Parts: sequence; structure tokens; C-alpha cells
Amino acid sequence: MSRLIIFIVARCIFSLPWLPDTAAGAVRTIYVSQTSGVDSNNDGSDPQRPVRTLARARVLALTYWRSSDGFEILLRAGERFDDFAAMTNPILKNYDPVRNTFAFVWDIDRSLLLSTYGGKERALLYSGRYTHQGGPQAAIAVTSPSRQPVVIKNLHFKRWQVSALFAYETQNISFIDNVVEEIGTLYFPDEQTEGIYGAGAIYPKNSTQILIKGNYVRDVHNQFDRLDEMHVFYFTRLSHAEVCDNIIINASGPPLKFRRSQTQNIHVHDNAFYYTGPSQALNRVQEGWVRYSGDADEGCPSSLIIERNQFYYPYCWPEREICTGAAASRCSISNPSVCGADACDREDRIRWIDNDFRYIWESIKVPELPTAIQTPQSSHPVNLVLLQNSPNPFAEVTSLSYQLLHSGIVHIAIYDILGREIAVLLHQHKPAGRYEIAWNVRSGRFSALPNGVYFCRMRVDGQEQAVKMLLSRKHAQPQ
Repeated sequence: MSRLIIFIVARCIFSLPWLPDTAAGAVRTIYVSQTSGVDSNNDGSDPQRPVRTLARARVLALTYWRSSDGFEILLRAGERFDDFAAMTNPILKNYDPVRNTFAFVWDIDRSLLLSTYGGKERALLYSGRYTHQGGPQAAIAVTSPSRQPVVIKNLHFKRWQVSALFAYETQNISFIDNVVEEIGTLYFPDEQTEGIYGAGAIYPKNSTQILIKGNYVRDVHNQFDRLDEMHVFYFTRLSHAEVCDNIIINASGPPLKFRRSQTQNIHVHDNAFYYTGPSQALNRVQEGWVRYSGDADEGCPSSLIIERNQFYYPYCWPEREICTGAAASRCSISNPSVCGADACDREDRIRWIDNDFRYIWESIKVPELPTAIQTPQSSHPVNLVLLQNSPNPFAEVTSLSYQLLHSGIVHIAIYDILGREIAVLLHQHKPAGRYEIAWNVRSGRFSALPNGVYFCRMRVDGQEQAVKMLLSRKHAQPQ
């Protein structure tokens, strides 16, 4: 497997004082196999002699972090991993005294790729254990001081009480091409510990620069008395995130929840939602495919874009509802006195663009669970990441950040919606690293540009990425 990791943005701020200060080196790979691995006297660097547990992989990362640029922790394809030590840290304990244990916690300021090796079938991380039995309540947590790129890719998460993937007070996380199923307390009916419930199957909080792409998520439910409180994607105090190309099936709560004013600049596009969100027949508090949530002391989300998604039918619980005729709703507001009763329809709050809604329940065939890794290994690993511009929409100046894993000639240009080149911002050889570039339209020849959609396209060594930007002055310039 390639030693190259998709970098989003990297910043080193953390050190562990008890390890010797040595120069950083190459990416270190740690192979993990529960069936054939050995933890003692083993660094996991040989795929023929893997370590057995994620706990051992974490110890090795803590041991070698100063001498490594980053880590690949790779789980053997097709294996079921269910022997976990419950991990936590002080940050997670302060965040939630009750729901804070995970099968794996990454809080090391080095890049990480957590994925599958040795086959086309994903490694399965399976819980099924209750909190009162000592089982971790959720699968993966990424927390500060981790701020360098973390990619969690091509894994299978099943039967976790609280969540599958959690990020807290961190940045630069990518959740890509994973399978997530049976998340929530519905699957743990005999839990004896009070206060255990799920809020989000994929839950980034107090974080920035998050990518959630190409995941298949199915069956996300709390027990019936908290049915509507379990969301697929729960975003609170999250900024500059992209959620795209995911398939979501059977989720009893609103699949998208946005909370508090720090939640902004999130682009949700090209996803397919089937049977998600409570039907109006259940008359739940948190209705709709989108739950828009504000707080009196922290305000309300803004600059959310919901674009080209399929929202097909409400979730229906056949044992408690008559599904025929069950109706969905698009969006609900938790605190209209703070956010406004029209928050779901205000473009500064949420922009709805070209979505497909089917409100009345009917039975259809949905995409089946993918059993094998669908994404082929690329012979040319990605060398660049171009982040969404900020602010967006913008009126005068907007900035774009990009990351190069290797040096190359960087070409960055602006195009209008017809594909015409408006400006070249950069054409220059750049070494590997993180950069920022600005586009100023308040003066000169750009001052006459009309409001509307523009594209920033970046090319490096034959690879290309683009982001869509919205120029929105108070008064449109003449055509």
C-alpha cells in the first residue's frame, strides 16, 4: 500500500516530553491482525508478523511519534475485530463523563491513515458489548492535540452504542469509503448504565476542515423513547466541512443536524438519503431531514449549502406506525425564538439547491450493503488537496488553502460558470507544504464581475481539484 496520505492541512503544535527529541522521519506502518497478531516484542512493521490489537498499535505510535512523520495503522482485510480495550483521555472525559470510551483514540499530533490491508473485503470493527460489561461505547475518536491530517478509510463499523466516528476539538479529518451500520441504543436493549444514548453515528464537534465522503451508513436508531435524537451526521461547532457522495438508509432521527453559530460553511451535496427522519405520524420533536438547532447563548448555524441530494421518504417503524401515507418534512428548527421561524428558508442560514424530495412513504429497493472495497487503489496517489474558500459566499476577498504532499508546478485559476478563465492566481513551482492564496474582487478589473458562481481550479502534475465559490455583493454589478 502506498505510504502517501491525503493531506488536508497540517500544523504541528504538540510534543510528548517523556520521549527523546529526535528528527522526524518517514511514515511508519503498523499492521494489525486479531487472528494471527502478536503484541509482545513486536512493532508490527512486517505484514507477516502483525500486532494483535489497536491498543498495541497506539502504544507503538506513542513510542515512535518523534521519529516519524506519520503513521499507517492497517487492519487485515476480512477480519472481525472485537477484542478492544476501552480507551479514553482527559479531553473526552471532560466532554462527557458518561459516554467517553472508544475502541481507539487518536490524540497524537502526527498524520494517520487508518484503513484495511491485504484484500478487497473491509476489516470489521464490531462491538456488541454493553457499557456495564466494560465494552467501549464507540469505535473511533480523534481529539486534540491531533491537528495533522487523519484519514479513516475503507473500514466497516457495526453495532456500536453511541457512535462509529467522533472528532472533537481538532481538524483535518477525512472519513472516506467506510461502511457504518447498526449504531445506537436500539441494538443494546439491556444496558444497565444510565445516561447512555447516541447523538450521531458520525459526529464531528468543535472542529474544522472535515471531509465525509463515499460512506455507506445504514440502521441508525436509539431506543424508541429517544428515537428522534439519533442522527447520522451531527455537526455542532463545526466549520469548513464537506459531506458528499454518501448513501444513508434507515435512520430514525433527522440524518443531518446542525447546531450553534460556530457551525458554518458546510457543503452537503450529492448524497442519497433513503427512509430517514421521523415521519409526521410519530410527531417527534426533532422532525425533518434537516434539524436546524440554535442556542440562546451561542446563536445559530449559517452558510450551510444543501445541494443535489436525494431525500427519499421518511423513516417508518412498522411495529408502531402505519407506513402507508406516512409523510416526511424537510426541515425543523429547535429554537425559532433565537434563530427565527423562517431559518430553514433563509439563504444566509441554509441554501437549498437542486435537491430531490419524495415526502410520502412508499416501498422501494435501496442500494445493498457493499461487501468489498469499491474504490480501486490508484497508481498515482493524490498529491494535492484544495479546501473550500472562506468566506463563502464572499463580497470582496476570499481565501483558499491548499496542501501539497510533494513539490510540483502549481497552477491555480478562476473560471466563470461557462468555463471561461477569469484570472490566473498562481503558476509557480512549490515545495511540499501548506499554502494560502487570496482572490480580491473589490478593485481593478474584477470589480465589474457580476454576482454568481465561480470556480477555482488547481492543477499539479496532471492532477486537478476544484471548488465552487459564490460571489454575492449587496448590489449586483452590471452584466
